[in-house]
Amino acid sequence: MKKRIIITFLVAMIVIFLAGIGGNANSVEAKGLNFALSGNPDSLDPQKTSGTLTFQTLKSIYDTLAEPDQSGKIVPALAKKWEVSEDTLTWKFHLRKGVVFHNGDALTAQDVKATLQRIMDKATASPKAKEFGAISSIETPDDYTVVL
Repeated sequence: MKKRIIITFLVAMIVIFLAGIGGNANSVEAKGLNFALSGNPDSLDPQKTSGTLTFQTLKSIYDTLAEPDQSGKIVPALAKKWEVSEDTLTWKFHLRKGVVFHNGDALTAQDVKATLQRIMDKATASPKAKEFGAISSIETPDDYTVVL
């Protein structure tokens, strides 16, 4: 008798659980994304800010060529790999194929170049410009390669 009650209870729980899985995908109303921060970001322009709260927000919106993993090791992100010259003055990034922007346009080396140029442009007044001061040229030999 006790075994029968347990089995009935388990079956009931499974039915209740499965009842919430189905549904009509068309009935879901898009309402946006909410997440909590301890304050407001000062901008959503990644080249015009260096605030911590803004960085936390932008990290959820934008990707980088490479990023630190949980142990602090730099790992590929938009770049699938990179090569550094022996004198460490030239860096060649190979971009992942199939990466698209929200509008469906493919990410290309020209997009990376335009982003870097905007950061370094005095008119942008980016607080990050000094971090890119060592870049003397940006080349895009093809759609998926950026050479700094």
